[in-house]
Order: sequence, then C-alpha cells, then structure tokens
Amino acid sequence: MSRCAVGGRLCRVDPYAAPARADDLSGLPPAYLDVGELDLFRDEDIAYANRLMQAGVPVELHVYPGGIHAGELLAPDAELSTRITGYRVDALDRALNTRPVPGTRP
Repeated sequence: MSRCAVGGRLCRVDPYAAPARADDLSGLPPAYLDVGELDLFRDEDIAYANRLMQAGVPVELHVYPGGIHAGELLAPDAELSTRITGYRVDALDRALNTRPVPGTRP
C-alpha cells in the first residue's frame, strides 16, 4: 500500500482505491486506457500503462493529440469525441463478448 498525508497524519491508500499505487500489478486483467495529450493526468496514465505492460498485463493505450481531460463530455459531437466513444465501445465489446476459441471448451 502507498502512503498519503491526510490532515497532517500519514494514512495508507488501498490499491483497490488507487490501482496505480499498487506495488505489484501482475495478474490484473487486460486494461484499456485513453488520455488526451493535454490532460493533466497524461504522464501518470502513460506511466501506469507502462507498469502494467512490464508486469505482463495486456494494455491498449490511446493518447489523443490535442485532447483535454474529459473533452468528450464538453464537446460530445466533436470528431475526436465520437472517435473516443467508438474506441471505448469497441474495447468493451471485445472484453465482454469474447468468443471461444474453436476446439476449446468454454
């Protein structure tokens, strides 16, 4: 667990509340991350994606040039926003609707 300061005292942050703060990321399920190039969390998200990959976790990472934090909510009809939404829907569809490999049992 990581440490944080709350009200002048140290506390422990549970990795379930902040997975990027976990010491060991191995064994986590595949991850989809997307972030805008101008997002304040860009570097943290990319570092987390790298840590996941180093731990052997499959990662799909998208960094959108010119994108801002939550820009798809501010301008939902913008071309970038519709592309982001499409990629997210596709990733969820692939994760939730996996097809069994022929010749194997489900």
